[in-house]
Amino acid sequence: MAFVFALQCVYNAPRIYNEPGSSNWLVVGAILTGAMPLVLTAYATAPFVNSIYLRVPGYATRSSDLMSRFTKTMPADTPIELVTVRLAGTQKVSSLRIKDLRPRDRMNLPSLLRPFGWLRVANLELKKPADTNRLLSEGWWWRWVTEPRNKFYVNIGDKEMRRSKAPGVLKDVMVAINKYS
Repeated sequence: MAFVFALQCVYNAPRIYNEPGSSNWLVVGAILTGAMPLVLTAYATAPFVNSIYLRVPGYATRSSDLMSRFTKTMPADTPIELVTVRLAGTQKVSSLRIKDLRPRDRMNLPSLLRPFGWLRVANLELKKPADTNRLLSEGWWWRWVTEPRNKFYVNIGDKEMRRSKAPGVLKDVMVAINKYS
């Protein structure tokens, strides 16, 4: 995506600018069309959760049976870390508690936009979003570093379960989030 944007800015935009009789608005259009894939990808994949770390007591790590028993009766204060990836490739770790999350209603849209509900990829959200007014007053650089994640997409397919160190735990975590929401 960044390559497409760079190509538009470095190669195509100067060629359009130097073309006799071309409008300067075409240059702006070329740059904006180069940025579209970058912006759309950033919007669509920002809440994608790459890794989930569940903090469990020591006794629950001794066997898979104990782990399964713990996750089925998990308290609401169980810490969880959701790792998302930013557009620049760096990771963002959101440390939360199970009780802080709730399932996101994908169809909470005005009736005119309901057919496009599939565009909203997040399936979890914070119950109380972060205070963005405080972050806005701290400047753009600090806001980018500490950007709060309020929405998350957790893929709970079978392929992801096989990749897990403790298969089946993620489904129990999702059940606990539904229970405590």
